[in-house]
Amino acid sequence: MYIVIGGGGKVGSFLAQSLSSKKHRVVVIEKDEEKAKYLSETLQNVIVIVGDTSDVITLSQIDLDNADRFIAATGRDEDNLVACGLVKTLFKVPITIARINDPRNEKVARAFNVDITINVTEFLVKMAEEGIIYSDLIPLIAIGKGNFVIVEVKIDEHSKVVNKQVKDLNLPEGALIVTIARDSNLILPSGKESILNGDHLVLLVKPGVESELREILNHERKN
Repeated sequence: MYIVIGGGGKVGSFLAQSLSSKKHRVVVIEKDEEKAKYLSETLQNVIVIVGDTSDVITLSQIDLDNADRFIAATGRDEDNLVACGLVKTLFKVPITIARINDPRNEKVARAFNVDITINVTEFLVKMAEEGIIYSDLIPLIAIGKGNFVIVEVKIDEHSKVVNKQVKDLNLPEGALIVTIARDSNLILPSGKESILNGDHLVLLVKPGVESELREILNHERKN
């Protein structure tokens, strides 16, 4: 598929590299020149365009008429909704996806012809109410109305999973490692990769297993 991502922050860059690694054609639009330069140097097989996702001229430069998906992943709801509305109306992109932070914008999204909204705040509120927010389990983005969430976990020298292979981690049902970020590289685990000190694990997690996941990944190993 040909997928265009608006916004090159943590969420946008992670999605771009993950989708590119699965052989999709990916373009990222990032308005900050320095960040765009960094992304173009670090993301593999991803085209990075400097520009504003709400600017028609910028959007016209990237062959959106042939895009299969448009994902608006900036940190600003207004920018994401406007961008989705533009690409749906002007370029007829089949599926538009908008990241939103304010739950009140769920209804607004319909007016902009957004096909799918990903509400980060709704999931974080739920986590706070259930007392399952941890400093070492960082939610990045909620998927499917909070049925799943992508989280990042940093592994340190005290973790009992250091030097273990992915296939031997015995993760709880409802938790899946999507990628391992090591230095400037992203590793798609097949099961034989070992977890090293300093790795950042990106996981797809179902709400309710966070406590068990934290127990497995982050408690100190016993000698």
